[in-house]
Amino acid sequence: MYELGTNHSRLWRSSKNEWFGDTPGFYWGDNNAKDLAIRLETQPDAHGTPEYVPYVPAIRDLAWQDLYRLYRGQIDEQFGFLAFRTAPLVSASTMDAKIATADMASRLMVWAAIGKPNQREWRPYPGGYAKNDGMYPSGYYLFRGEPSAKHSEPAPIPAKPPEQASYKDRLWKGWILPASDADTWFAAGSVAYYRALQSGDLAQTLEARRTMYRGLKLGPDNPANRFRLEETKGVLFLDSLRRKLGDDRFFALMSEFFAAHAAATVTAQSFLDKAGMPFDFAQPEDGPAYLLNDIYRRLPGALLVYGTGREAGANRYAAEQIQSDLLDDYESAVPIYKDFEISDDLLRHRDVIFIGRPEANSALAAWAAGIGLDYPGAAFRIDGALHASEREALLLAATNPLDPAHMVLVVAGNTALRTVKAWSAGLTQTDHVIIK
Repeated sequence: MYELGTNHSRLWRSSKNEWFGDTPGFYWGDNNAKDLAIRLETQPDAHGTPEYVPYVPAIRDLAWQDLYRLYRGQIDEQFGFLAFRTAPLVSASTMDAKIATADMASRLMVWAAIGKPNQREWRPYPGGYAKNDGMYPSGYYLFRGEPSAKHSEPAPIPAKPPEQASYKDRLWKGWILPASDADTWFAAGSVAYYRALQSGDLAQTLEARRTMYRGLKLGPDNPANRFRLEETKGVLFLDSLRRKLGDDRFFALMSEFFAAHAAATVTAQSFLDKAGMPFDFAQPEDGPAYLLNDIYRRLPGALLVYGTGREAGANRYAAEQIQSDLLDDYESAVPIYKDFEISDDLLRHRDVIFIGRPEANSALAAWAAGIGLDYPGAAFRIDGALHASEREALLLAATNPLDPAHMVLVVAGNTALRTVKAWSAGLTQTDHVIIK
């Protein structure tokens, strides 16, 4: 046991049978210096304010001594894990833990945990550093010193995608009313397509509509879903019509038709006659059936399932924060389950929010192949690309493999912190989001 002061130091050696505090075979330290010469460094003026200088055991010293007496003769690697998750040895200021045996040290190996080792979160405090995200328990990882990897050239920066054409100055004006339910696709679809053309990414907006259509076909037959289906049909048909006619003819057609029928009740057929085109809506091909923000409409029957394997504390904290947010925003109290508490029977007819990647969440791991999730270890592959950065996370919407009328939402990061922060990125009208 070594204590290092500014001008003094002290070394106790087991080979010399030098022990402290009546704990032979055991050394401990906790920011409470034991050597008198080192303690006197903080009291340079013998004629100053009276202080009691000698060592007095603090609460953590007493905890170490209690553990020593309880486990003497059994102090090993597992003792280290126990000690570091025991209060007051773990406290409000605890940020990490490291454990090594002599055998591990000889191989440059160490168990290390970032965050509190008792799986409790360390949240930033009010008035602290503005960019402090807090620390969330990741569990122990085994680290080993290895030779440096050979230098390699950085990956090339991908080319910037071409900018989308702007349609905002070419859009039509006015509104119309449908003559019957059969005309809803045009009246509602033209409004939704108008908004799609104003979006920053038309291709993404249209893909979201295709996803929405597939999901609605799996859902219950009710007035709300029937309207959204007709609206989506209209959006997709009008986009196909624009591509067939070309931008100039299409926008001229829409502007003329709406100028002539503003505030009027019209039939969809009157528009088709003007366009000289039949309504030949093509069903979207197979693909995703749910969008991330679809979960908001499904909260009454949803549940949260967090992983208890790796990063259990961070996953629990993320689940609790999501539960709180959903209650505040939607007055829906979504129940929380641990991954080992659920069964297929429980999840079969439910919408499920999984927290934590598959290696941390056994329930998600069991479903990963069924929902098309490729997430081995702390890296995920999607859209043909591997995402292995510790600063990345994934939000993914998928179909419940036991009942396609229900959805799955995955909230997972490559590290504990990224899992906690992923939810704050927001749920958009896409089937997945890669958060960097």
